[in-house]
Amino acid sequence: MMKDLFKMRGRKSLNPEVYELACKKCEYEETVQLANSIVTLPIFSYEAEEDVPRQVESLPKRCPRCGAALKRSKVPICLHWHS
Repeated sequence: MMKDLFKMRGRKSLNPEVYELACKKCEYEETVQLANSIVTLPIFSYEAEEDVPRQVESLPKRCPRCGAALKRSKVPICLHWHS
């Protein structure tokens, strides 16, 4: 109840939507970012470029390797804007 008091209704979150996809049968794992989210920030990493998530229009439901169902879990990302 208290969370609803401080949340502005009708306002969409500015955080990018990043999901981890994993196949239940084979070893397939991938991190993707929804392209229809409001904020699309380039992610800079000092490590390998494999850490940059691929942008997709919609989340896939089937594994591209074996065709089994994918397990989708949202990665919590919170951006803080300072002026």
